[in-house]
Amino acid sequence: MASLDKSQNNYIYSTDGFLTGKLLVAMPNIPDGRFYKSVIYICSHDENGAMGIVINQPIVAVDFKEVAKQLNLENSDLKSKPTVFLGGPVSNNRGFVIHSNDYKQGSTIATGNNVSVTGTTDIIKAIAMGNGPTDSIFALGCASWEPKQLEKEVLANVWMITSADSDLLFNTHFESKWDKSFAKLGITPENISYIQGSA
Repeated sequence: MASLDKSQNNYIYSTDGFLTGKLLVAMPNIPDGRFYKSVIYICSHDENGAMGIVINQPIVAVDFKEVAKQLNLENSDLKSKPTVFLGGPVSNNRGFVIHSNDYKQGSTIATGNNVSVTGTTDIIKAIAMGNGPTDSIFALGCASWEPKQLEKEVLANVWMITSADSDLLFNTHFESKWDKSFAKLGITPENISYIQGSA
């Protein structure tokens, strides 16, 4: 596919023209309210579509203790109780973990920049027991796009794209990730000039 280079808006594409390992940053006027002020880590993107995980929307109503109970873990054994994020509107009953590369199992997928994604209960148990990766984000659900859908949304100025670094992913408070993602691009949301396209 052709690269959708929009250098004036700091779009950053991989050499193959896809966005795996990048961050999608929702424009302030994003038409889908479910993604308002969302920052999404793109886990996979190719000619068959894309899949990503929202990294800045905690699920207030879900405590990790509830997740641990479903995994048959005793609360007294928990060494870590990570925040549970809403990864997106698809597969809400499935857990995904974005994490540093110091943890790996058979289903782990390396996505670049020393970041991997694993979607099994084993890694969730490992995190809870203190045996997981050094850095991680645990989310229920994901976001997904059909073939060419994400490309059309980018062209319609629904998303900004920036690089994903470990500090922004793992060491920045979720409430600051949206603003700091724009700051990485050298702009503020208030200064964006909207040029609407058709998705």
